[in-house]
Amino acid sequence: MLDIGYSHPLNPEPLILDPSTWLSAHAPHDLVWRRRALLLIAGAAVFRLLCLLLVPMQLVPDEAYYWDWSRQLAWCYYSKPPMVAWLIAGATHLLGTAEWSVRLPAALLNVVTLGLLYLLGAAMFSRAAGFCAALAFVVTPATFAAGFFMTIDAPLLCAWSLALLCTWHALHCTRGAAGWWLGAGLAVAAGIFSKQMMLLFPLLLLIFIALNRAYWPALRRASFYLVPLCTALALVPLLWWNAQHDWVMLQHTAGHFQSTRPWYAFCLSWLHFIGTQAGMISPLLWLLLVAVGLLTLRHYYAAPPAARFLAVFSIVPLAGIMLLSLRQRILPNWPAVFYLAGCILAAAAVSGAFAIRTRAALLARAFPWALAVGAVEITGTLLVVAVIGLTGWGERLLEKELSGWRTLGAAVHAAAQTLPKPATTMLMTFDRGLTAELAFYVPGRPQVYHWTLDIVVWSQYGVWMNQGFDQDKRGWDALLVASERQRLPFETNRFARVEFLRDIRLAEGSRVYKLYHATNLRHWPALQYRLHPRP
Repeated sequence: MLDIGYSHPLNPEPLILDPSTWLSAHAPHDLVWRRRALLLIAGAAVFRLLCLLLVPMQLVPDEAYYWDWSRQLAWCYYSKPPMVAWLIAGATHLLGTAEWSVRLPAALLNVVTLGLLYLLGAAMFSRAAGFCAALAFVVTPATFAAGFFMTIDAPLLCAWSLALLCTWHALHCTRGAAGWWLGAGLAVAAGIFSKQMMLLFPLLLLIFIALNRAYWPALRRASFYLVPLCTALALVPLLWWNAQHDWVMLQHTAGHFQSTRPWYAFCLSWLHFIGTQAGMISPLLWLLLVAVGLLTLRHYYAAPPAARFLAVFSIVPLAGIMLLSLRQRILPNWPAVFYLAGCILAAAAVSGAFAIRTRAALLARAFPWALAVGAVEITGTLLVVAVIGLTGWGERLLEKELSGWRTLGAAVHAAAQTLPKPATTMLMTFDRGLTAELAFYVPGRPQVYHWTLDIVVWSQYGVWMNQGFDQDKRGWDALLVASERQRLPFETNRFARVEFLRDIRLAEGSRVYKLYHATNLRHWPALQYRLHPRP
């Protein structure tokens, strides 16, 4: 019979690996674990900063896109809340605009998240559990990506971790609970400003309280309702902005859940989900997290309260996402926040804070190997990133355009200066990512516009172009930049004339871009916010 419960120091046959057997020759004191955690956090901080300064990786399209948002701050944007733009704006305003300063908030927030995981693991179980959780977080490839590329994931992970820590303390402290509930509410609000996924946090909290009678009294405390209050207040500016733009962000979010796949494709989408999650977390560690979570959920009421709390915030929503993957393809970063609690839960089992008496506990003995596999994956990722950044080799294999943007920006700038009216010639592309990259890498960082080839808003550029573009740019010329794969229907009356100029080849065997000169903008149609699935 399977059983989950507290471990006992007199257990003659412990079935869970004590990390002291491979981290030290003797069981270390709490002070030793704290020192190790501080060294780990400091080392992670140095590693992140060195990666920012030394890894020769130009901004990927999403990073450039969010940076372009930061030049026009708002309460919300086409597809995401504003936090990522606010963070980039703050960093570049203080430190200047550069690749490393755009990415700096991601690195700093990643280190803060690491520290929060250690504190939460230590508060729930022991400093050893907190250290193991932090160590697992450090060596996952997804964590490296979240701490290097400036996307929405870094602020979301940090806000979710802080909300977990504050909520746990608020549920258990006898004095000062109001302060912890306020901290949890503010963390949830910050997460909502980062990504819509944060809205699940209050729901999961209610599920945990509903399943655990001992925590029902929390619902009778007025301070508990600081969390829903902060949630509602955070939603106000987002809803206000969306109401002014035909609810475009909500339409975009809903579009992620519109599946047009045939019924028999569910196996492929489910396997895709399993494969991407195992690759992002590292296969052994992902298997360990899922196994411990499922065993805890199966014997939920036999587990300690901390394990139950972590199971609700990890394996429960992860199981929901897994079920959703039977219907549609899931983006790899969607379940990222659920692994935060999963790391602590698995670390508690590995460190012996609570025992899992089953043959599945053998997975815990694989913890050092799981960490080693993750470290190898991160090392390989760094090498791939460095090679692509230096040479561009391999990006076609990955089907991603990750390098050459600085070269393209310089070539486009030079071509623009040879046109008859450079002062009244705008830059325009037919691809959102290309638009953002040129905005960052063309000297002078001009405003670049996105021609969607239809009359529907498909990105933030469409939102901006609805704000007086037709009147402000009428009569202007445009230098159009298109990829070699772009099919351009230039039978249009938007410009008086469109003519081909030349090709730009970034390097031998590399991708090609085509330049066109459009003269005399006649009109630009008002773009529609109502979205429809693309064919």
